[in-house]
Amino acid sequence: MFGNKEDKAAKQQSKVDDYMNQRGLGALSPELTQQIRRIMISQAGNGLMEAGALLQGDQTTRAILNAAKIQQEQNWIIIKQLDQLINGRGRA
Repeated sequence: MFGNKEDKAAKQQSKVDDYMNQRGLGALSPELTQQIRRIMISQAGNGLMEAGALLQGDQTTRAILNAAKIQQEQNWIIIKQLDQLINGRGRA
C-alpha cells in the first residue's frame, strides 16, 4: 500500500535524474550528482511554502521568489561548466 523504501528511493532517484537531464546536468561526476540529490531532497518541502507565499504575497515577495528561482537555474549552469572544466570535458 505505501511501498517499500527501495521503491521510494528509486522513484526519488528517477525524479532527480529527470530534473538533472532537463537542465543538461546528466553527465556530471557522481560526487556532484549526489550533492545535487541532497540539495533537491532538502528543498522538497519548500515548494508548498513557496506556493503559499506566491498566493498570499505581494509583488515584492513574488519578485524575490522569482529572482531566487532564476539564480538557482544559473547555479546549475555554473556547476555544469565547472564540472566540465575540472574533468576536461570541453565547453558547456
